[in-house]
Amino acid sequence: MHPEPLPEPLEGRGFTTAHARTVGVSAERLRRSDLQHPFHGLHAPAAHEMSARDLIALRSLSVPDGHWFSHTSAAVLHGLWLPERLTADPTVHLSCVDPSRRRAGRGTQGHAVRPGTDVVQRVRGLPVQSPADVWASLAGELDALERVQLGDSLLRRQHPHSRLEDLRGACERRRGRRHSRALVAALEDVRAGTDSVKETELRLLLTSWGFPEPQVNLPIVDAAGDLVAIGDLVWEEYRVVCEYDGDQHRTDRRQYERDLDRLEHLGWEGWRVVRAQQRHLRAERHTLRRRVARALLAGGYRPDLTRRA
Repeated sequence: MHPEPLPEPLEGRGFTTAHARTVGVSAERLRRSDLQHPFHGLHAPAAHEMSARDLIALRSLSVPDGHWFSHTSAAVLHGLWLPERLTADPTVHLSCVDPSRRRAGRGTQGHAVRPGTDVVQRVRGLPVQSPADVWASLAGELDALERVQLGDSLLRRQHPHSRLEDLRGACERRRGRRHSRALVAALEDVRAGTDSVKETELRLLLTSWGFPEPQVNLPIVDAAGDLVAIGDLVWEEYRVVCEYDGDQHRTDRRQYERDLDRLEHLGWEGWRVVRAQQRHLRAERHTLRRRVARALLAGGYRPDLTRRA
């Protein structure tokens, strides 16, 4: 006896119970083990390991009018950075303005927001909360550092997702509500033009020690006006650069060699370079602090001794 055929996946995503019924698939067939059911009334092949994006795509087959993807689901659709603990959660988030129509249930968390709170955009044809509103709506899920990291990543140097005024607008639309003060505090530390969340973590660590705030990704030129490097964190007045060495320096040999040439050129131009790695953000902070202080002092920096770092 041949198994009852299944409908073709709708737009490659899976199919709804309603669609299966219209093509003659029985309820018994839908209960068989070769199907998975991440959401009520939605089905996909059990053999397919569903990523967060796959789950959102499947859930999109039955999104009611007036709802949009939000929170971590919107972050996935926009391709935003999030801490791993949030990206690991497969829950799909949907928002609307009418509490009585809030959708929740298996695999879905529903949110009701006040009218005018969220800016909704279209991403691959789907209604999605704007990146700035993702940042604002996740304020309670992020710690103080992560709020700044996400904010910085939205304003990144290459292909930014948002503008600073977008983040300000998201804050303003939530004025007086829960976590609004945390958002305002984070916004004060957000800087445009970053390249990585580790750069943000490094910058905030350096300023927490009382060092002057460095400029982010500043172009550095030689005496002839030719570009030497774009420094991660730069104290131009003191001719000091602090560079964060990420995994690409370990895994990409050509990038590693180019960086060595660049750093050597900076030395010829009279710049002092302090290189930081992951270990300097954790167990070896004291080493980094000492090296940065030594470089700044050699460049003419004089700390305010009345300030307690």
